[in-house]
Amino acid sequence: MSHINNKGYLAYQNELQGLRAIAVIAVILAHAKIGLFSGGFIGVDIFFVLSGYLISKILILENQCDGTVNLLNFYSRRIKRLLPSLTLMIVMTTLLSSYLLPKADFLVLTSSWLSALTWTSNFYFALENVDYFATSVSKDIFLHTWSLAVEEQFYLLWPLLFISGTLRIATNSKTSTVGRPSFFKVILILALLSFLAMLYLIKTNPHHAYYLMPSRIWQFCFGAFVAIIHIRSDNPQVLSTTNANLASTAGIIGLTTLGGGIVGLNANLTYPGFWALIPSVGTALIIWSCNQNKTGLVAHILSHPVLVWIGDRSYSLYLWHWPILVLGFILYPEPNLNHLLLFVLCFVLISMLNYRLVEIPFWKGKFSRKSPLKTILIALLATAIAVSLTLKERSNISKKISMANNEMALTINRARSDLPAIYSLGCDTWYSDAEVMPCITNDGNEKSKTIVFLGDSAGGQWIPAILSIYKSPEWRVVILTKSACAIVDEDYYYERIGKEYKVCRQWRDAAIESIEKYNPNTIIVGSSSNYSFSKTQWLEGSQRIFNDLSIISEKVIVLAPTPILSFNAPNCLLDHQTELSEVIHGTSSYKQFCSEENKSNSKLVGQYLTHAMATHPNVKLLNLNDLVCPNNICSSFNKSAEFVYRDSQHLTASFVVSQSEIIEARIKKLTSQ
Repeated sequence: MSHINNKGYLAYQNELQGLRAIAVIAVILAHAKIGLFSGGFIGVDIFFVLSGYLISKILILENQCDGTVNLLNFYSRRIKRLLPSLTLMIVMTTLLSSYLLPKADFLVLTSSWLSALTWTSNFYFALENVDYFATSVSKDIFLHTWSLAVEEQFYLLWPLLFISGTLRIATNSKTSTVGRPSFFKVILILALLSFLAMLYLIKTNPHHAYYLMPSRIWQFCFGAFVAIIHIRSDNPQVLSTTNANLASTAGIIGLTTLGGGIVGLNANLTYPGFWALIPSVGTALIIWSCNQNKTGLVAHILSHPVLVWIGDRSYSLYLWHWPILVLGFILYPEPNLNHLLLFVLCFVLISMLNYRLVEIPFWKGKFSRKSPLKTILIALLATAIAVSLTLKERSNISKKISMANNEMALTINRARSDLPAIYSLGCDTWYSDAEVMPCITNDGNEKSKTIVFLGDSAGGQWIPAILSIYKSPEWRVVILTKSACAIVDEDYYYERIGKEYKVCRQWRDAAIESIEKYNPNTIIVGSSSNYSFSKTQWLEGSQRIFNDLSIISEKVIVLAPTPILSFNAPNCLLDHQTELSEVIHGTSSYKQFCSEENKSNSKLVGQYLTHAMATHPNVKLLNLNDLVCPNNICSSFNKSAEFVYRDSQHLTASFVVSQSEIIEARIKKLTSQ
């Protein structure tokens, strides 16, 4: 068999390295937030199909030669190829993060380290139930390892199909074994079951559909199909019937499909679903095309030296780009072009070193000659050392935080739960259902004037002040809130639930319809600016809301979005307990820490809202951001010894109440105009 050498490696194919390059470039561009390449996440799907092709081909050829598969050799090769670089990345990233990040943020953002090291991080991210008010899991420094975990689980299970002796692995009649089911039929059944499971999970649990191997194995099967077809086509009689023009056309279609997916798909789609067929079919067509016509246009493009160079280093680039980008975006929340170029330069240089000093020696160099048993034992020892080093670093950080027994830490952590009472009263059911469940004060007094509050959790943070200002028996307050539900008449993909937030639209429409029965004197509206709407969506979606509300009430007050911090306020304060204690106890004058200039898009969204309400004289914008961020500086803790933020985007109820008098005066001035 000329395709495979005595070490179990396939013959080198430039065009497949070029395909790897396209996959990793697509992923990097998407992670770098380059808008034109919003569908770059399909690079992972390309890798899945390519892995299915390569591994299946290796196993089929070995099985044809030896009648079985040497599992120990196979797993040893996978370990030498993948584990050293992964281990180094996790250990070095952990040490670097512990130095660059606030200690509490470090513990949160590297919490998946052990699952990443053991190739189980896809289970971690699929099963992790992240609280809405906690730091987003999408910034986990090891999030990208989920796809490596899926591949490793595939590598673990796939060879077992070749050693059972129950499958007809051979690809031509001379070596087929009568009475055994063919490998082609088995993977066809696996692909269909996996695809159906994925479609079911998309509806019931999108995170499981995205992260877990059973709902992704159909993509590896696509690659396996191409491997079987390629091996069969080595028969001259079959090859002579192959139409080179057809192969070239298939390759062009495949490459065009991938390009369209990278540019046309986006994170707002329910994925994988049927959309995942785009990169899967496109990749399969390209591989088949390059195998059948190595002089065709697509093979020529993919064999370009630059693409081959990137493809050779694609594993290192994939490993290192994500942690560098995450740390970069944390340190520079709104990076300019120079920052992005610096991030790219960093991970490219590190990847080059990793490829030369780690990948090559263990993959094909002097360390690759270790026996399979020694390799596995050394891998276990290296993993144990990595676990020990990482645990030690995390333990040191935990001790420094001393959250359990430190009085100041307990005080800081109480700010996290300084919430409006609406959450304990059941007014906000989040994404569980679309039922409108208002909280109403002074509901029995028919003579009371009525004010209605309508908003998401970021708007709802002002409710303590509203209740302080609009007291019974003079006022009845009707509260309508739903967390993460923008008061903008536009649908959007909600990352937390992994699909379009249809419950939000249903609830918002029903809530607005219900307001009229309260005959409100005033309506107050509030939303976060942290939604991925375009300018047009902000303007037109808000205007449609104002059209409805301005008819229902003679006074509509729209709260300007509150600035969002680039860090978690309590976590940062935990790292500055000494300074905070000195200020609180009066042993030191106030000084700014855990502060930053307001550079969030809240100002821009405020401008959109102002434009949207321009045609409605009875709709006014109430901007309170100078109270939150005096002199445009947003602080976790202010001069009045108050905790301002309870996370990165919500204010503490105590701070909001303390501003009630100022807010009341501004509302009176605004509504008298």
